[in-house]
Amino acid sequence: MALFRRNSQAAAPEPTTTINPVSTGKKDRPTPTRKEAEAARRQRMSNTLGKKEARAAASRQSRANRMKAISAREAAPEKVLMRDSPTLAARRSLMSAGADP
Repeated sequence: MALFRRNSQAAAPEPTTTINPVSTGKKDRPTPTRKEAEAARRQRMSNTLGKKEARAAASRQSRANRMKAISAREAAPEKVLMRDSPTLAARRSLMSAGADP
């Protein structure tokens, strides 16, 4: 296609596309009544725990966070090196042997 000069050939008309909206005409379910809609909304919004359940859930979450932090701290390269070092193991065994009279 030439932008600023004339074409020697006649331009073919571009095909027009028409968009046909898909309309089924009916919904797959009936509209809920106001009472049903409000009940569903209340259940979604107020799905809360009691005091005991909330405390137990918080305790479980706190314990999981502590265990994750301890595992990460113990898996640090410095800790692994210190824990698995043969010189420290020898010191520990000498200290325990000297402690018993």
